[in-house]
Amino acid sequence: MDDGTIRKEYINAGSELTSVAALEQLAESSSPAVRRRVAENRRTPIECLSKLARDNSSEVRAAVALNKSTPESILAVLASDQNSDVRYQLASTSYLPKHVLRQLAADANPHVSQRAKVMLSGLESKVGRMVTVFEFLSEDHGLLASQLRVLVEKYSQWSRDKVFDETVDLFDGIVRHLERQQTLCLDWMEQHEQESESIKRVVAKSTAERNEIKEQISDLLMQHVDGPNFLTSLGQLLERLQAHIEFSESELFSELKRQLPPEELDQVNLRLNQSVLRGESV
Repeated sequence: MDDGTIRKEYINAGSELTSVAALEQLAESSSPAVRRRVAENRRTPIECLSKLARDNSSEVRAAVALNKSTPESILAVLASDQNSDVRYQLASTSYLPKHVLRQLAADANPHVSQRAKVMLSGLESKVGRMVTVFEFLSEDHGLLASQLRVLVEKYSQWSRDKVFDETVDLFDGIVRHLERQQTLCLDWMEQHEQESESIKRVVAKSTAERNEIKEQISDLLMQHVDGPNFLTSLGQLLERLQAHIEFSESELFSELKRQLPPEELDQVNLRLNQSVLRGESV
């Protein structure tokens, strides 16, 4: 299989637009990197995840462990995986059922057991505190901006394969963040934009910036990572993302706090926290 074919399969395997039938086919790829991307995709059917949880590659099995769509029955199997790295990855997930974390806390490998104990302790300390939608989105977009900044800084030091992997993962994360922002903020605002000029203005600006970011990501995905303009384009994307973050913090969130009735905001926060506790995608 040539590099161009693997690259195309890799991108499709990680895309949420790829059909279930195509994901099932990609799960049979001879490339471990492609199978790993399928294992990471939250739309991958359970039957595929079950098969990939028994893959010869420990990286593929670890990816199944980190997929929030992986059911508890498969996670329980991975908790006994022969590879300690797989068990360590599993112990690093906050959405893992507590009884599985307790099993890993008793793991024979000290690194695995310590990691599971830390996760259990962290979960216990958060009980009773509700995270607000604004805290959730702020942490999310701050992490993404930081990762993109590292990618720009390390571009010349990393191998082209690592740059490619980091780029595709990061772009997926940015698109998911924009979808969360739509679900948690803009859906309500769009329903009420005719009632307020300020809401209408914020929605229009947010939509325009989000579309620009998505278009730039689409353009970058069509370029080769070692192309002459790739690093420059990454830097431009970082600037655009940072500008959107500043707008979100100073205008979008402020407008939503001002306009959204307290009881409705409580409901949004409650749904968010319930989803996080259940390990569901937001």
